[in-house]
Amino acid sequence: MKKINERAIIISLFMILVLFFILSLIYLNLQSRKHYQDKECDYDTKDYVGKSTEKCATTKFLCAPGFEEFQDECGCGCQIVSQLTPVPKLEEHFCTQEQRQADVCIQLYKPVCGWFNPEKIQCIKYPCANTYSNSCFACTNPDVLYWTEGECPK
Repeated sequence: MKKINERAIIISLFMILVLFFILSLIYLNLQSRKHYQDKECDYDTKDYVGKSTEKCATTKFLCAPGFEEFQDECGCGCQIVSQLTPVPKLEEHFCTQEQRQADVCIQLYKPVCGWFNPEKIQCIKYPCANTYSNSCFACTNPDVLYWTEGECPK
């Protein structure tokens, strides 16, 4: 009889500990949600790569031209560069069917940046492009959608 009472007490204590642990997790989850809801995050002009300081500490990323890196209480990512320093837009030259069917290209070095078609190629970093010696070589690559003059941004 004594062993049964000891076993029942141990099981009861264990159940109380488990219940306390579960309630603690629920409380911490609610506090975390409240913390995120209290922040005012600018999701319209900022592109968040990480939505926590822990994620930002372990994430490397590059921002596209016209954007700059930022870090705030909502996370980190890229935001539009202030209007005081406008970034010039490069003219996009889309490859024609005739250019795509070229059998040979002239060996002239006039570098262009061939931008990949996002429907065919999904890049994990900017730029989603490759530098080619000239527009002919860029357009003979079926993955290139258009090209801009000069080498690709780094």
